[in-house]
Amino acid sequence: MALSTAPNVIIDVVGSATTEWLNYPPKNDSKDEHYGPNRETCVTKVHGGAMLLAELIKNLSGLASNYDGVVKGPDEIESLANISGPEEIESLANISKFRHVQVTLIKDPDHRSKDDAKGCFRVDKTSEINELSKFVTESKLFLKQCQNEEIGEEMTKILVISESQGRNNGQLDKIELRKKYKKIIYSVFPSYGNEPNYLEGIEKFLESLKPSIPELIVVVDAKDLRIQGLKISRQLSWERTVTDLVQNLKCHKSLRRILSFPHVVITFNCDGAIYFNKNMENLKLYFDPRSAEGDFSWLYNETMTGLPSAFVAGLATNLRMENDMEKVIDSGIPLGIKAARELLRKGFQYPDGDSTNANGYPTPEYCKISIDPNDTKDNITGIPIDPKVADSNDWTILAVRSQQQSSQQPADNPQEHIAEKIVKYGWDELKDVPVAKFGNLVTADRQEIEGYRVVANLVSGYLSKDRTKPLSIAVFGYPGSGKSFGVKEVIMETSKKKSKLEILELNLSQFTDFQDLVSAFHSIRDITLSDKTPLVLFDEFDSESKTGTNWLRYFLAPMQDGRFIDNGVRHPLGAAVFIFIGGRFNNFGDFKNYCKSDPASKAPDFESRLNGFVNVLGLNLRKKPKNRHDNSDHSIHNRAVLIRRAFVLRSMLMGCEEKLFKDGKILQIDDGVLRAFLEVTKYRHGARSVEKILEMSSLSNQERFTYTELPSKDQLALHVDSDEFTNLLKSTAISVDECGKTKTISFWSKMKKKRTL
Repeated sequence: MALSTAPNVIIDVVGSATTEWLNYPPKNDSKDEHYGPNRETCVTKVHGGAMLLAELIKNLSGLASNYDGVVKGPDEIESLANISGPEEIESLANISKFRHVQVTLIKDPDHRSKDDAKGCFRVDKTSEINELSKFVTESKLFLKQCQNEEIGEEMTKILVISESQGRNNGQLDKIELRKKYKKIIYSVFPSYGNEPNYLEGIEKFLESLKPSIPELIVVVDAKDLRIQGLKISRQLSWERTVTDLVQNLKCHKSLRRILSFPHVVITFNCDGAIYFNKNMENLKLYFDPRSAEGDFSWLYNETMTGLPSAFVAGLATNLRMENDMEKVIDSGIPLGIKAARELLRKGFQYPDGDSTNANGYPTPEYCKISIDPNDTKDNITGIPIDPKVADSNDWTILAVRSQQQSSQQPADNPQEHIAEKIVKYGWDELKDVPVAKFGNLVTADRQEIEGYRVVANLVSGYLSKDRTKPLSIAVFGYPGSGKSFGVKEVIMETSKKKSKLEILELNLSQFTDFQDLVSAFHSIRDITLSDKTPLVLFDEFDSESKTGTNWLRYFLAPMQDGRFIDNGVRHPLGAAVFIFIGGRFNNFGDFKNYCKSDPASKAPDFESRLNGFVNVLGLNLRKKPKNRHDNSDHSIHNRAVLIRRAFVLRSMLMGCEEKLFKDGKILQIDDGVLRAFLEVTKYRHGARSVEKILEMSSLSNQERFTYTELPSKDQLALHVDSDEFTNLLKSTAISVDECGKTKTISFWSKMKKKRTL
């Protein structure tokens, strides 16, 4: 690359140089000269591996201001003209210096996102054509050539190694790095199988660098760590992901050696990454607060080649900007995730004005993403986490954020401060906290998020295949906690594009005998025969009939075999989703204890047939903590309840009177009223009590919710402790103004000011 002046940065990219052969459907009426032998597909080639990585680094580096540098990667020197059929491709691959991969493309059948490009191709499947035996030699020759170049002392030389998992077998360590690189990224891309000596090549490479080891970042993929046996949960919560990594990595016989590497980045699809340094002294999570692992790729039909290269390119782009490696990583990881997302959004597309070929990767401008910090298209946030905190099973990102905010802006209760902001300004105030949204259900509680995502994962997997017996899930929670609403929203949102569901709600407390249940099973079967999947909610499944009938025993055969008996005749139910909503037990633990204490009820057999369960958080506070730093179970519960109350209260107020919301968003409400709703200890009937208090309030055509709009004390007593509620109205409160600042104000001083006016 010729420059008018000497460059200040040189980035050498070495490793698995890949040629990807794309099989893609031609445009209508196309006379594409690259038709395959069956004349139904076209064939073209694109760069992959180290060649693609070098191109992406060039593209992304061009975004940086005052950047004067050179990016060098392996060049394609093979003649690839007149290659169309699979035999010619395979013949070339067998004598090639590069790795060859076949990629089958299909037209994107289902755009799930509203902002993506139309008319692109997605990856259907990939397969390797040749075994790699020569690319290591080619990499070594290229690297020696790079080192023979004369460079000035003022230059920064960076090495990026792109290795397909286990393929190099540590051969690069035999290269004498005579001109030492100041910074090195060693990226291990996902492989097609289980490589037994996954980290051995990296360890040998580290040994070869001694005694002077440069700043080294090792990038690995969570998928490969799981293949190697590391137990990391997927698509539950980011807290669970971090805890699984911290708890299991140090115990893993072979993978724990990764703790000895200077800097490690573990990627989780296009949704997040975890960074830690040697011995995990520092740990930081980077994530999209609105996505779980895999959510973003699901929007674009899962697959796109080159995503790991895009991430590493974003990370490498920042290497020349800072001497502090942790600062480089802190800014580079979000950029890498954004680059991978941009590549996935665009997919494979025809170049403009050319209908005879498929553009292998998006043209360079598609890979150029904005590095403007104010760009909010992809909100990737980072949070440092104490490894000791992450080693526990009940920590939350919300609590960590609250503690950080309280240290900067002291308040009586940091969680209350956040709850007030949610009620006044909406749940977007939790922009740096994980929030799960399923249809009209929004929750920021870790326990609920994990429970609902278990349901979503179960339902998604169940509906993706043909089934002959029901999926069975139990839901527990206090009366009025929104059990039915929550689980319906999750399942209906998850089932979109997968199956037509028809909801059937049955309350077993209204059933008299077994024949009522048989009639219900026939109704379920009728829905199945109409080519729909029944979503059946058995409310109060743990109740008994008026005659003392225990229903659990009658569900055993339908749950196990997908059949029921009517007058001695067995009838198939077919595929269905059974949701068992508890009435007697407020959580699964209580139900489990009941199963142990009463085996004659067949409860243990019923429990064994469940595919999963959810505990829905209620709205009632427990014993108040002595101080705001209390980490007892009661305090942790109360913090979660405050946030849940905030979500419920704002949602219900939005349905009461639109004039209460300034500019359609900012709720106008007295601080004392808001404090009373958030801090009263108990709602007698859960969310139904909140709803009834609002219905009894005089809010019609009101532009502000004050204490005068509330119902009388006697009416309040139907749903709360009216003395406690009114005392909270009069107490000193923390007010959050429109700039997000807090101030202390007394109810009585406010009333005195009104009377003076």
